[in-house]
Amino acid sequence: MDHNRPSLAFRLWRRLVTAVGDWQTKKRPPLCGRQEYEEVIPKLLPGDVVLHRDDRFGPCNWFIGGLMIHAGIYIGNGYIVEAVSEGVVKRPVWHILESDYTMVVRPNGRFTAEGCDYWSMPKEVFEACMKANAIEGFEYDMLFDFCDAVEFDALEKIEFNFVPKAWKEKAKQAGISFCCTEVPYFCYYPVREELGLFRRRNVSVLTKALGWIGLPTGEAVIDADMYVTAHGFDLVWCSASASLGWANYMRASEAMLYKMTAYWAGRRR
Repeated sequence: MDHNRPSLAFRLWRRLVTAVGDWQTKKRPPLCGRQEYEEVIPKLLPGDVVLHRDDRFGPCNWFIGGLMIHAGIYIGNGYIVEAVSEGVVKRPVWHILESDYTMVVRPNGRFTAEGCDYWSMPKEVFEACMKANAIEGFEYDMLFDFCDAVEFDALEKIEFNFVPKAWKEKAKQAGISFCCTEVPYFCYYPVREELGLFRRRNVSVLTKALGWIGLPTGEAVIDADMYVTAHGFDLVWCSASASLGWANYMRASEAMLYKMTAYWAGRRR
């Protein structure tokens, strides 16, 4: 987490992460372009989790493992809340859909929203969208030190339909911050077990190296692939580029391939 008086190592690391986030290594159009993603926008429902991987920004992929590397939550009216290097932002959903590989997953079962009317959707989905709005403006977690249960339980006490500015500033000063995959997880935190959202151990070489120079990261991470493989989410859309052939080439997990196989089989009918 960020500290009020960050060390020199942290300040240098923050500069590096910000620079990498703004660095586009290949000037080319995304594989999933406007003509393709505009078709899915009208079909999105509040509470959907939108995932992507963009190989035009190669260095960004060094920090996050898995097939997909970024996640945000759709809140309706064409907007998504996501965490980027500038912090937690609310912006048009095309920002995340316009990528190389894109997927949309949706809570299933009793959490399924039937439409975009907030007052008729499940309570858990409504609150997830309110929480997304509540954390807009929080800082980006440069160390991928994912919030633990204590921090999340503290944030759960927010009145999400009205967030006192003083409390929000206090939470920021305490160092509460979010990285991209953490935003939907926080929004669905109260029902994470019912949805099948589980962290995995943080064993990457990069995170171990950061620990060696005095920048400890979290012991468990939330990766983007988890939203696809979780039993409480259905894979409802993939860009054409996110094919089974590509997933096999990328050595996707068995659980990921299972969901993708079912999706593409249904789409071809």
